[in-house]
Parts: sequence; structure tokens; C-alpha cells
Amino acid sequence: MKKRLIFMLSILLLISFAFIGCSSSNNDKYQSEKTNTSESQSNKTYKLKFGELVEFNTNDNTLIIKAKISPSYSNKTTISQNGYNVEDIILNQGGDSFDEIQYWAVADMDDGSESKVISFTLNKDQINAIKNKQIVGNQIVDKATDVWILPSLLN
Repeated sequence: MKKRLIFMLSILLLISFAFIGCSSSNNDKYQSEKTNTSESQSNKTYKLKFGELVEFNTNDNTLIIKAKISPSYSNKTTISQNGYNVEDIILNQGGDSFDEIQYWAVADMDDGSESKVISFTLNKDQINAIKNKQIVGNQIVDKATDVWILPSLLN
């Protein structure tokens, strides 16, 4: 009886490992460009100047961008690269058609974890000012609303 139970558990364990080994990999989780799966924007693609586009979504007339960035040579340029990403989306990729853009980015931390490093929101007036080049890439984060920056980047 005991041998039969051990045999059955061994078979179950082998089957479990087989399913784990056959499961799909998440290697393509972060790509430099992604396509939205919503019906209204099914053919729309965005690209980032810096970092990798994790995903984007549209909700009513709001564009939500989720990025993964890498540190730059200084904290200020690490922050500014996010403004340049949004500037390019507005100027060259049709981002000016939205009433609001919500942007947030994550990065790998020293301990190997991934953490949010910045987030901000742009309203229609700010989007138009960027489109008209009244606000440029390195000013965007300073002019945005709901700005959150990882405290260690503020040093």
C-alpha cells in the first residue's frame, strides 16, 4: 500500500514537471514595441526612444504607457528620458489625439527586484503645449501633474 502511494505520487510529480517544462516562456514580456489588443486601437503601435515598452492601454480618451527603463549617467537624465519618451509619442506617434496621458516606468533595482521609478500625468493642455513645442522633453516631468519619482533619484 505504501509503495503504491509513493509510486502514484512519483507519477504525479513527473507529470507536473512535464507541464512546467512545456509551459511558455515569458522572455518576450518586455519588447521595444507592443501592440494594443483593444479593438479600437488593434493596429496601433508605439515605440519608446529610451527603454522598453511593457504595455500600453487606451481607456476612453486616455493613453496609459508602462515602460521599463535603464539608469542613465545621472539621476537627472534618468528622469528626463521619460519626458523624451512621451514627447516623441506626442510629436511623432499620434499621442496628441488623447485628452490625457498617464506614464509610469519601472527599472531593475540593485537587489535584483523591479520597482516603479517614476509616474506622471499630462492633461490635454499640457499635451497641446508639447505638440506646439512650448514644453520640450526635459521639461515635461517638471510640468506634469501627479508626479512621483523614486526618492533615491531625487539626490
